Amino acid sequence: MRVVSFILLMTEQIIQIIILVPAAILSLIAGIFLVVRGKDKLDKGMIILGISYILMICFFIVWGFNLAVQLIDYTIMYAVYMGMNFFTKFTFHENKKSSFKSIVIFTTVNYIILIIPKILLLLNQYDDIILSRTGKILDNTFSITWAIIVFGWLAYSGLESFHQIKDKKVQPWIKKRLLLVIYSAFFEMFVSLPDLLDILTNRILHDYVFYIQMIMIATIMVMQFLAWVMPKKLKNFLNRGYIVENKADVGITEEEIINQMLEGDQN
Repeated sequence: MRVVSFILLMTEQIIQIIILVPAAILSLIAGIFLVVRGKDKLDKGMIILGISYILMICFFIVWGFNLAVQLIDYTIMYAVYMGMNFFTKFTFHENKKSSFKSIVIFTTVNYIILIIPKILLLLNQYDDIILSRTGKILDNTFSITWAIIVFGWLAYSGLESFHQIKDKKVQPWIKKRLLLVIYSAFFEMFVSLPDLLDILTNRILHDYVFYIQMIMIATIMVMQFLAWVMPKKLKNFLNRGYIVENKADVGITEEEIINQMLEGDQN
């Protein structure tokens, strides 16, 4: 049994490396790309999104080295989630009435609720309560709710913009990019759900949770990378059969296309 357990543990660690290392690399490339392009075009939303992707690398390191017992992981996620909130605001709701303030307040309050138990653990206080089944259920519930609000707002905002452009004469790759943003946000909402289900079912799903989450993380990172660093060959493939009627579209910059796509004011 010990040999089998050791083999399973090593297998999980190898899979974790295979998934997290490429995910971190894709996140770094996308982050640098967005920051550089954002600075060139003075696009606040793009810069903030790029920084958020770069910060995700720190989370992968913390999670990969099992440092999540500290409050570092939630602090990193708070920074990432706040970045996502600002990206959603600047990209989809610039100069518009939105739920931005309420979501920022919720994000901050939820962060405080989540780190208090972590601080108490560091102080060796209430360990039995925090590490109990109920404590873990509450922790996971708040984590999932946190992600659902932040990425749910992003997905909903993106979906609204998609409905504005789906019937317009817009290049297909632009629509697909927006769909990738929406789909990746949807997956982000529920990436922690397997952990909660594992606890609620008394670890019946324990052997599957790790693999499900690895698949979800890999899917999210690939979709996000393709959304923002889409290869030209893929754009041409998605645009096959599409005829550019507006000659102005030929010389338009990628950032302008992104902005028009998200704001829904391309004809």
